[in-house]
This record gives sequence, C-alpha cells and structure tokens, in this order.
Amino acid sequence: MIKKPKELLPRDFFKFWLGESISFVGSEVSRFSLPLIFVLSLHASALQLGWATAAELGPVIMLGLWSGVGIDRLPKRQILMGWDFLAAMLIGIVPLAATMHVLSISLLYAVIVLLGCVSAFGAAWHAFLPELVNSDSLGRANSWLTASAFVASLIGPGLAAVLVA
Repeated sequence: MIKKPKELLPRDFFKFWLGESISFVGSEVSRFSLPLIFVLSLHASALQLGWATAAELGPVIMLGLWSGVGIDRLPKRQILMGWDFLAAMLIGIVPLAATMHVLSISLLYAVIVLLGCVSAFGAAWHAFLPELVNSDSLGRANSWLTASAFVASLIGPGLAAVLVA
C-alpha cells in the first residue's frame, strides 16, 4: 500500500495565518487592556464597566446577520485587511489620547462601540479560508488558526497587563 504524502498548505495561507495570528493577539490584548484602563486609569464604577461590555456586544448582536451577508458579497481579503487595519487604528487612539491627557470614559465608549462594529465583520476569515485552501487541507488550516487563537488567548492577558502598566 502506497502512502499518499501529506498535502502542504499553500504559501498564501501562511501569510494569511501570520496576519490573523497577529490580529488574534491584538484582539486579546485589547479585550483585557480596555477594562484595566477603565478601572485603573479612569477609576470607572462597576456600572460604567458594565456599560462598556454592553457597548462592545451591542454592535455584534445588531450587525451580526448583516455582516454575514456583506461578507459573502464582497471581496473577503480586502474586508479582512481593512477591518484589521481599522481595529488597529481604533486601539491606537487610546494610548494617543492618554499621552495627550484627553483620555475619558466617553472616548473609550466610542472606541469600544466602533471595535464592536469591526468585530461583527471579524468572522470573514471563516468565509475566506475555503477560498484559500482546498477542501482536503481545510482541517489542517483550521487547526493552525485555532492553535494561534489559543496561543493568543494565553499570552494576550499578560501582554495587556505589561502594556497597561
């Protein structure tokens, strides 16, 4: 019996995987650092922190169905790159505002709502992956991305704590 060699993932997948891995880490860092900034820097109350969570989840709930339709009809690669770039710019507002001494709870609410809108379109990588790899390699490609998300969830909180400190 001749063993079929394992199919390699295409080179474009590894570029995609690296970009998404960086995005996963950034998402985890922001997910943990924003509440820390609320509490440590702005001395927010528990109610204000609860509103921040609602501000993040509200857009995902409201835009979730429409984002799926939009993702299916638009070029997925450009969506992924655009939304990741936008998320990075939004997060960049926070340290910039802190250094300019204009950081406020209302500014963080605005950033969080906009990040929630961006994350509603974050599922585009699920739709893009079958276009990038063949069906035989789909399981392997998903494994790479899932492992990256897991590693990001492990290192994200520690990195967030270092950055906030």
